[in-house]
Amino acid sequence: MDLSQTTFLIVDDHAFARRAIASVVTGLGASTPHEAADGSEGLEKIRKKADEGHPYDIVFLDWAMPEMNGFDVLLTCRKDERLKDMMIVMVSSESEDANILKAIEEGATAYIPKPFQPELLIHKINDIIGWKNGLPELDGDG
Repeated sequence: MDLSQTTFLIVDDHAFARRAIASVVTGLGASTPHEAADGSEGLEKIRKKADEGHPYDIVFLDWAMPEMNGFDVLLTCRKDERLKDMMIVMVSSESEDANILKAIEEGATAYIPKPFQPELLIHKINDIIGWKNGLPELDGDG
C-alpha cells in the first residue's frame, strides 16, 4: 500500500493522541499529516483544503473536543458536497454503542475506540484505502 500521496488530518485536543496517530501514519510511508487541536480548527483546515480543490483523503476525528466537537464536524462535512468522498474516522473514548451507531449513520467511515492499538489503526487504514479504491472488503471485522 503506497500512502505517499494520501493526505491525512488528525483532529484531537490531546497532543499525545495526535502524535500517536501521526507516528502510525508516517510509519506506513505517508507524509507528515496535518494536525488540528480542536473541532473548529479542524473544520477550518478541512474547508481550506477543499477550497484548494484537494480535500483530505482521511481525517481522524476525536469526538469530545473544545470549541466544536467531532460529531458536529462530521455532520458539517457530510452536508458539504465537496467533502462527500472524504473518509472520516472517529477516534474516541466515546464508547456507547448508540453513539458509535449514530456516528456511522451520519457518515463516519469507521470508528476506532481509544485507547487504540497501532495494529487496529493500521488495519482500519488498509480497509479504508481499499474502500476508497473500490476494492472489496477482505473480512467482516473491520
